[in-house]
Amino acid sequence: MKILIVRHAIAEDRDHWAKMNPDDEQRPLTKKGIKQFISFSKTICHLLDDPDLFLCSPLVRSIQTADILKKRYKKNYRIIKELKPEATCARLLKFLSLSKKKKIILVGHEPLLSEFIGYCVSGASKSDVILKKGSCCLLETEKMQKACAKIEALYQPKYFEK
Repeated sequence: MKILIVRHAIAEDRDHWAKMNPDDEQRPLTKKGIKQFISFSKTICHLLDDPDLFLCSPLVRSIQTADILKKRYKKNYRIIKELKPEATCARLLKFLSLSKKKKIILVGHEPLLSEFIGYCVSGASKSDVILKKGSCCLLETEKMQKACAKIEALYQPKYFEK
């Protein structure tokens, strides 16, 4: 089983956005974030081909990021609350364990995604992996349970810019 974990691309500054709109869930990607992630998505698609489960946080910036991947993969995604920033690793793992899918994409937020990587690899929700905006991590595991996965790849968009 392979899980491609993607943090949303560069979004509007939180403090600046809060002055105009108190709803952080509506905070969108920047033009730079969109442009950078469109380019980086070409690389991401080589990490995991033909996903059979594509999941996304309900927050606007994650949906915009997932929309870019949707065009590359030509696959629809499903929005789940288990990928919201305040969700827990245990709830996300339980949700995924109910699926029999073998190639999964997750699009969400920090610190949940890094904690989830740590949880899957070591069993602890503390992780030395920190996903920068627009970055991704590919995990491989035989079983969808904590402390069973290994990191196959860890990519940041800045290393793939032209």
